Amino acid sequence: MNSKEKIAYLSGLIAGSDIEFGKKEQKVANAVMDTLTTIADEIVATNERIDEIDDSLGHLFTTLELISHTMMHALRLDGVDEDLFGDDDSGLYEIECPNCDELLLIDEEDLDEGSVVCYECGQIISLEDIFDDDEDDED
Repeated sequence: MNSKEKIAYLSGLIAGSDIEFGKKEQKVANAVMDTLTTIADEIVATNERIDEIDDSLGHLFTTLELISHTMMHALRLDGVDEDLFGDDDSGLYEIECPNCDELLLIDEEDLDEGSVVCYECGQIISLEDIFDDDEDDED
């Protein structure tokens, strides 16, 4: 039961009970129920706002990932990758997008997440599938 349902239940219990409230007690009970209803409404509004923020952050992280990969690709095209990514211990891997054949640079964090977004076509690429295919090719 959420807070609004619990308050409605409590209100029904009070209304259906055999408790005889005096004028002062009834005033206090009404004020408590009104306060609880206000708090429950604020909780619902806050939870809705948190959901909206969570969705916005998801879009923001996807956009940042796309920007990051685009910049890495631009550096590679400008020849900067020789300086930055020249050794085998760089932790960067080059993969090909199965949708548009664009070459993408991914890092260990991408591997941990399990997927990347192609900065060229927007396709979500499962890294597990790509690296499983590479291992199959070696056998």
